[in-house]
Amino acid sequence: MKISSIQNNNFSQNRNQTNQKSSPSFNARVNVIFETTKDVISQDYLTVNKEPLRTLAEKIRPHLEKIMDDNLLIDVTAAGRPMSFWNLFRSHAEGLKFDMRFHDIKRYYYEVLMKDKDLDKFIEPLQYKGIMEKDSTLLSGLMERVCVGRLYEPQKGDTPEKFINDVIPKIKEHLRLFPKFLTERRDFEYEKDTKKFVKIGSCFPYGERLPWERYRGIEFDYPPIFKEYYNKQI
Repeated sequence: MKISSIQNNNFSQNRNQTNQKSSPSFNARVNVIFETTKDVISQDYLTVNKEPLRTLAEKIRPHLEKIMDDNLLIDVTAAGRPMSFWNLFRSHAEGLKFDMRFHDIKRYYYEVLMKDKDLDKFIEPLQYKGIMEKDSTLLSGLMERVCVGRLYEPQKGDTPEKFINDVIPKIKEHLRLFPKFLTERRDFEYEKDTKKFVKIGSCFPYGERLPWERYRGIEFDYPPIFKEYYNKQI
């Protein structure tokens, strides 16, 4: 990612600044899934409903709830090491992964994107223009999810506090770059004649997980962009 650090512009501030509780418009915005699920990273059946993952999920949940308002939905599930030849020689490790999407895209568009004065500093000009003009193809892309995760290895000195301090900044950065991930994609093509984006069909191999569905922190990573996120401790 070739993006220099830019102003945060209070992107991650909670819209509700008072202690007044409001009724959410949909199910819990932080949904810890305790049932056993198949982990797409390791292909194992894993559960958060065991230690130390259960305690880890319970400790990080309040921090996740502070990230944004109730339009953001975060699913928390268990994660394992990616399948690879080299990982056969590494110790077994599990952790948590976080799937994030916005429930109401129209609300996200008007309350976040339209008020983001720095959006044009990190998104491509054509995509920025399309977003400002409410291009239907680009807006449909914003309905996808983005993902972050981290393995937890207490045998190597990991603690819940260290885990949280490492994960939360990555989640905030991923959400900050949410429109970039989901609009700068090779299956969206700009037509000069119509001056609109179109989806050109499947540009990804059948069965392959899409780039924005890969978990930052487990399957890939990039250097910190918003340094102010990493200066804050829980």
